[in-house]
Amino acid sequence: VDRCWNVRFLLALPENKLLPVLRSLSAQGRLGRSQLVSCEDEYEEFRSRHLLLDLSLIDYVLTEEDPENLCWSVSSEDELYQELSAFTLALHDKVDQRRRFPPSTQRAGMVRATRKIRHLLTGLNNTLKRHPDWKLARLLAVLAGLGGSKDPGPVSIVLLALLGKELGHLDSDDRLFMGQGLAAVARESADESEHDLRLLRSDALLVQKDFIQPCGGLMEQVGNDYASLARTEFELSEKSMAMLALHRAQHRSGNGGPTVRSAKVRMSQLVLSPPVKQALRMAASQAEHAEVLIDQWGLGQVIPYGRSVTLLFSGPPGVGKTACAEAMAHKLGRPILVADFAKIQNCFVGMTEKNIVRQFTTAARVGAVLFWDEADAMFFDRDAASRTFEVRTVNVLLQELEKFEGLCILATNRKVHLDPALERRISLKVPFERPDAAMRRKIWQKLMPRKLPLAKNVNLDKLSATDLTGGEIKNAVLNAARLALLRGPQGPVTMKDLVRAVKMERENGWTGERSGASIGFEAAGSAGGP
Repeated sequence: VDRCWNVRFLLALPENKLLPVLRSLSAQGRLGRSQLVSCEDEYEEFRSRHLLLDLSLIDYVLTEEDPENLCWSVSSEDELYQELSAFTLALHDKVDQRRRFPPSTQRAGMVRATRKIRHLLTGLNNTLKRHPDWKLARLLAVLAGLGGSKDPGPVSIVLLALLGKELGHLDSDDRLFMGQGLAAVARESADESEHDLRLLRSDALLVQKDFIQPCGGLMEQVGNDYASLARTEFELSEKSMAMLALHRAQHRSGNGGPTVRSAKVRMSQLVLSPPVKQALRMAASQAEHAEVLIDQWGLGQVIPYGRSVTLLFSGPPGVGKTACAEAMAHKLGRPILVADFAKIQNCFVGMTEKNIVRQFTTAARVGAVLFWDEADAMFFDRDAASRTFEVRTVNVLLQELEKFEGLCILATNRKVHLDPALERRISLKVPFERPDAAMRRKIWQKLMPRKLPLAKNVNLDKLSATDLTGGEIKNAVLNAARLALLRGPQGPVTMKDLVRAVKMERENGWTGERSGASIGFEAAGSAGGP
């Protein structure tokens, strides 16, 4: 069945039949009002317009099935969520018209996408009517019962689009999930000027009743002006997630979601200076016995920022900051969430802040140690900040640290000037320095397993005389093993391999402050880790 007809072909009808047919095909006519027939290019001269049949009508012609009974072929809600990906992709296609097509053909594409969305939504609604006990059916029923609109379609489409986000149908940073994208797919009309952002205002049903929210829930930082709403990313609220029995960390895919993993590094694997060991023991003790310290001993009543444990690890790369964070998580029997601030910064209004909140929320929900890697950009002094987003970043960080009751570790490779309020919330500052010769020898020893075939001429004392960090020593061991493997699977790893690997690390590694002496004649450092 051809889905696109040209009006000019109908002009061959007898004059007494032509006018009633043309009237029925107009937007105000019977077929037009019922949307069984729509016009792809209504601004063209009438005789040149292309007509589109409703997809349900085409299905009826082909299958003889009543469009009112059109359902998806699913037997469980999990299968429904899989099929829902087609709906999410249809929404994405509608938003993507402006990028993919020139203005002359955008409208036609928008009309076709709108018809497809309407067709899929009809099938979804009919399916949910047959399964009123499904969680999605109950959620949409609650939404409809609140009477937010004479036409519940736009509201449902926004909620379903954000459900597709949580189910991982598209990357979480897709344009569909921005205010402008959600407004575009919610409107029945394909006219760009009619896209409406009122559904996303703080006083609108979806936001006011806590079904959706700006990512991280930061509505107060978005405001209600249309420019801000258009640039803001949205997500389902925790209330909606709970009603659907979904968990963000479990379902979300894409570029912005937190990644929680098990901690595998153990404290016994690390070589640390006594001051670092003492600071870590103190932090672990508070994390394990917070109720005793804060509640039973009464310190929570007089110290407002003492319930959580917030550590600041500082020092050059390779001295053990990341390894210590993971070892702390392992010691406490918790997973670790590594958050890289450089990767979650975003130019859109509120998105960096919501990404910060997302890390804290996920860590709290799964009980993970939250480790902020290379968090230098979070350490603005608000009095010295020159840009508003710098102030917002610190405000959100302070807000989340105050609420967070777990272990949070901030790491930086350089000395920074902290905002005074942030300074007060840091429980312990732990400086990591380059390891001295004695520590380097222990690191070399720990990084050479018993199974590693070593030549008898390997001298750890000579190797440890070279000023390397733990990370650099790890790289040298691996490169020496690779050099030995080139000669065959039997090895062994010789002193010559290790010296060559150290030289490679010295010439290509981090150019921090160190002695320029050659291997075997290095000055000793003071502290560090693997």
